[in-house]
Amino acid sequence: MHHRHSGGDFIEGFSKGGGFSLGNFLDALKLGLPHFVRLNIKTAFHQSAPNPNGGADFGSLNFATHDLAQYDQIWIFAVSSATNAYQPGELTALWNFMQGGGGLFATGDHENLGLAMCGGIPRIRSLRRWHYPNQGPNGEPPAPNTGMERNETTTNNSETDGTPQPISPTMYRASGWPFWWPRTRKPHPILCGPYGPIRVLPDHMHEGQCEVPPNLDATFPVEGTAVQEYPNRGGTRFAPQVIATGFDSNNSENFGVIAVYDGHRVDEIAGGVGRIVVDSTWHHFFDYNVNQFADSYHIVQADIAAGRPSMEPHITRARHWEEIAAYFRNTAVWLARKNTQNCIRWRGIWLVTRHVDLQMSHWRNKEPLPNRLEHFYLLGRKAYDVFHRNAPQCLVDQMILHTLEESTLWKYLDPWITHEDRRKLPEFSPLIDTELLKTIMVGGMMHELMSMDDVSEERLASDKFKSVAQNGMASAFKDFMSRAQSDLELFQKMAPDNFK
Repeated sequence: MHHRHSGGDFIEGFSKGGGFSLGNFLDALKLGLPHFVRLNIKTAFHQSAPNPNGGADFGSLNFATHDLAQYDQIWIFAVSSATNAYQPGELTALWNFMQGGGGLFATGDHENLGLAMCGGIPRIRSLRRWHYPNQGPNGEPPAPNTGMERNETTTNNSETDGTPQPISPTMYRASGWPFWWPRTRKPHPILCGPYGPIRVLPDHMHEGQCEVPPNLDATFPVEGTAVQEYPNRGGTRFAPQVIATGFDSNNSENFGVIAVYDGHRVDEIAGGVGRIVVDSTWHHFFDYNVNQFADSYHIVQADIAAGRPSMEPHITRARHWEEIAAYFRNTAVWLARKNTQNCIRWRGIWLVTRHVDLQMSHWRNKEPLPNRLEHFYLLGRKAYDVFHRNAPQCLVDQMILHTLEESTLWKYLDPWITHEDRRKLPEFSPLIDTELLKTIMVGGMMHELMSMDDVSEERLASDKFKSVAQNGMASAFKDFMSRAQSDLELFQKMAPDNFK
């Protein structure tokens, strides 16, 4: 994972501090991750604002001369309001990084503070307002100001009082059910927290604004070359999304706080392109705004270790920090390259099969199984329990669903598919409990994987491991559908004559 941090005198560095430092943010990325995920973080000051003594891995980084291919993602924390911070070749290098599958995160301070690094990057430039006070050269709308038209989310005009801002995550329906059928909803995986959907972020008195651009067909110049900003999926421009809104108490209206682009779903370019996340303000990340929450979390942890009760407001603030830190970690995992996502997926699934609870259940039920469906169901439940002790629920759902690849069943069960894909799905009433079906299929996958010999690093990344997992799910699916069919026939026979 690769971070970029640009600016002038406002930025204090990457160690913990009371001001504009990213210490707590970096700690959150290193702690609390699923045990099958590790982040290798490098920090840098950009060459436009070099700081050789700032405690970063790179004191003056140039994107054009640095090997970007070694990184999964780049994070940009920008503050300069100049028109362009880049040397020749840097924007091209960033564009090639994105087109090659690399993830990109970007945020800045208020108004045009961040324009110099973010206003010229395709997709980034159109997912948040960077220009001020006038619109940009390509018609980009101006950002909110810091005066009467500002986006304010603070309480009592204080961003350091330990009170977060509430956010409203976009909720996605958890299957392709008709609109009239009762259904559950889930947030975007980035906002899947330890207590459900993440609903808080640090507050600030003048935030930026994230949005979906009105024209997805636009081309955009990258150092003199016009590029297509948003590629196609299924012949249609694949659109970004605003996945959370905040409430502007100054104007009593909602505004976008997080926008994303899932470039992995693009099919016009083989393998897709990199994912994008844009945040409305860098104040969501800096110690100045998060210290109150992180400090309370450490106080509560110390109280637990000492066996003494914790007191308010530390308990509430500690819980808020868990949500905020989960947003940081989820973003890092989601932005990873597609190949890295596959490694995370298969390693996570394999490690679950090694858990003692699943191993004991598997040993007690060798072939031939007395009741395959019951065994698959119980094994699936144990697997989900182990998963959820180590990873957010939405990450687990992604890991399981992607095992089904691009099948219609995968699309039906996936809450995060596009509206275009969802409209192509059959509209029917799901009398079959899809959560039950998914649990049984996971159990079938675990059963088959645990029947394999010890798996080497090479085999774990091979098609063989994937094939065994898919075969296990397919076997459980067939058993489930066969039982459902026989049960329906039995019900039909048992019904009174006038019911038939």
